Amino acid sequence: MSDQRGSQTTEPAVLALKPDILFQPQSQSAAVGSDVDLSVTASGAGPLAYRWRRNGIIIPGQTSPLLHLANVQTGDGGAYSVIVTVVTPLGTLGAISSKATLTVSGP
Repeated sequence: MSDQRGSQTTEPAVLALKPDILFQPQSQSAAVGSDVDLSVTASGAGPLAYRWRRNGIIIPGQTSPLLHLANVQTGDGGAYSVIVTVVTPLGTLGAISSKATLTVSGP
């Protein structure tokens, strides 16, 4: 940077952007015993991390852009969303998907 008083060297600026969710998970209806896939597509600078939630509660071990639910039961119904994060020099930044409702029908 320079002006009438001379020039001065400054530290480079760091730009950190939160992830962008390009395609949201979609609501679905399923029969008891079927398999269901929910997915999200996101972009961001650096490796992205995923944490799926059901009714606002983190689902342990579900850390990919695809959530596969095998042999769904009526208790698996609810509102699913995913938190997508990226670690930057300024800290962890994240985005939360919209909710996708899973309706499970059957006996």
